[in-house]
Amino acid sequence: MLWFIFAFLTALFEATKDVLSKKSLKDIDEYVIAWSLPCFALPFLLPILLFTEIPPLGERFWLALVTGGTLYAFTLVLYMKALKSSDLSITVPMLTFTPLFLLITSPLMVGEFPGIFGLIGIFLIVTGSYLLNINKKSQGYFAPFKALLKEKGPRLMLVVAYNWSITAHVDKLGLQN
Repeated sequence: MLWFIFAFLTALFEATKDVLSKKSLKDIDEYVIAWSLPCFALPFLLPILLFTEIPPLGERFWLALVTGGTLYAFTLVLYMKALKSSDLSITVPMLTFTPLFLLITSPLMVGEFPGIFGLIGIFLIVTGSYLLNINKKSQGYFAPFKALLKEKGPRLMLVVAYNWSITAHVDKLGLQN
């Protein structure tokens, strides 16, 4: 039952972060907002290092750290630009395409592929994103996807989703090392 509480709180805090970021982006530059997120987290996370034993680091740890950190910074700025460009209701759902992109990056980067239940889950996620713009279906079956791609925000968020499908594996490599 504890997992449910953590899952609910994560969803709540992520949604709150997006709404507050969108509101702040009206008055503050997207680069400042993007950098403020990790900077405000730092005072809470640094003290944890005092109580955590650092394990031996593998040979590819630093490569994963630099690569992941660079991609994270680039992607966070894109995330904020996407939020600034379009409505949250059509921009944030583009993140649901990350598992679809993982179908491409996982076999290439780590040699993994989901089982049947994972594929069903990905299908349901993409279908849900499609249904967000089902009112455009009268213009053709692919009209909901075209409607999402007409605006800059959803396009940028698709790039974010693709980058996350890569950074997930870079982070895994870092954790393994």
